[in-house]
Amino acid sequence: MLFKAALTVAMGIGVAAAGEGDDDYEEANQYEKENFWILPNGLRFPKDQVLGKLFGNVAEKSYTQWRKGKFEPSDILKSIIENFTPDKFMPAMADIVLGGYFNYDSFYKSPIVPEYM
Repeated sequence: MLFKAALTVAMGIGVAAAGEGDDDYEEANQYEKENFWILPNGLRFPKDQVLGKLFGNVAEKSYTQWRKGKFEPSDILKSIIENFTPDKFMPAMADIVLGGYFNYDSFYKSPIVPEYM
């Protein structure tokens, strides 16, 4: 888990660095920046709903503020609070818990353990 979080932070910094001066990245609205990795030439990849939203967005916003010369340490805490609200991580957490309880995988739309087992 720690490795995934560190990799997500590195990805957030890398995307923010690659997006400097790129029109697609600069013109993207806040929703797109929070939910997608926006690479040069308009490539967009969805962020992980838990790690990507928390660690990726914090790193991306912190790097962007640092490059603009407006970085304050309190910005990291503010970004964490913005990205760690229940509406952003609870759906994924509830899906895991309820899926295990009801034996249903919402991604594959099928039982986790087949009935014949």
